[in-house]
Amino acid sequence: MIKVFVEHFLNDQGKEYFPSWINEASEVLKNYEGFIEVKQIQDINDEKRLHLLLSFKNFKLFMEWVSSKDHEDVLAKLKPYMLQKQKSQIFKTL
Repeated sequence: MIKVFVEHFLNDQGKEYFPSWINEASEVLKNYEGFIEVKQIQDINDEKRLHLLLSFKNFKLFMEWVSSKDHEDVLAKLKPYMLQKQKSQIFKTL
């Protein structure tokens, strides 16, 4: 299994929209093979930072999602609110 930790950098409107956006993304993601879950997580030291944790069965299936038109469309919904591009880290569970 892989876990993808993503930090988004959004303006105030984007911060308000973020929980709804994750729900919208989840509706699209559940149609992808290997998708397990996506959820918002919070830094206990800095609650203003926006993070999500995405889980997929394996890297190959995750990359199919990342290279899809659906992924592009989901990210496009955040573009009006982005202060900078999101940052991602990918981890594999052992």
